[in-house]
Amino acid sequence: MEPTEAINALEVAFRELVRLVWGNDWIAKSNVDVPRLEAKLQDEQAKRRGAVVSMNLLDYTEFTQLGQMMLDNWGDFAPAFGKQKYPKVYIERLNSLRNAPMHSRVLLPFERDLLSGIVGELLNMMAIYRSERGPDMQLYPVIESMVDGFGNETDSINRTGIRLKVGDVVFFTCRGTDPQGRELSWSGSVHQNVHTHRTFPTVTGARATVNWVVEENDVGEEAKVVIDLVSSGRFHRYGTHDGNRVFVYAVDPPAESIPPADPHT
Repeated sequence: MEPTEAINALEVAFRELVRLVWGNDWIAKSNVDVPRLEAKLQDEQAKRRGAVVSMNLLDYTEFTQLGQMMLDNWGDFAPAFGKQKYPKVYIERLNSLRNAPMHSRVLLPFERDLLSGIVGELLNMMAIYRSERGPDMQLYPVIESMVDGFGNETDSINRTGIRLKVGDVVFFTCRGTDPQGRELSWSGSVHQNVHTHRTFPTVTGARATVNWVVEENDVGEEAKVVIDLVSSGRFHRYGTHDGNRVFVYAVDPPAESIPPADPHT
């Protein structure tokens, strides 16, 4: 994993841990600077007018803030990491290592190895903690996040309100973890009804991108894109897969298929 990707993955995992531990009370418990986060949200909306941006203020916290948030409230996060000694050193070390790759400066080989090792250990510790929260979490992988190319995300189904045209390409960025370290695969399909669907090429990896090329068969007001997570294990949480997310779009007919308006009406 590249250094920047590793830091981003850890940042996402930290946010998910905060959501898991504190839920909707995270603002009150963290004493975070809400006006500053709201300003970042507004700035994001202004700069990304062609995207649907997250309205969750937690998504605008930074790695340094998240790390300090947990260190300042270690009693709540100790079940995930154990004693504070090593995670505290890790977080402080990552704060110094992250600056170089985040500003396009090359890390030395030993620094890359150190960063990768620290991130890997912290990710595994959080995966084990999530596994202990429920019996099924010890047996099957989980979807950490899934976001489409417009910025829409969901933990179940998202009726995006986006209208597409034949020939458009939509990509879905997927992240998952497995408590047993198995290979993860992501398979996508688009459905117009229970009898009509087609699949996309399967991609593998804990972090992967699924691409959907919109075709004429997808035309309609209810084009449902379903992306399944499947581990390489023999058994799966839902029989054939370990979890999925659904995104719904409208796909317009090609222009030539729309009859011209009657000039006499």
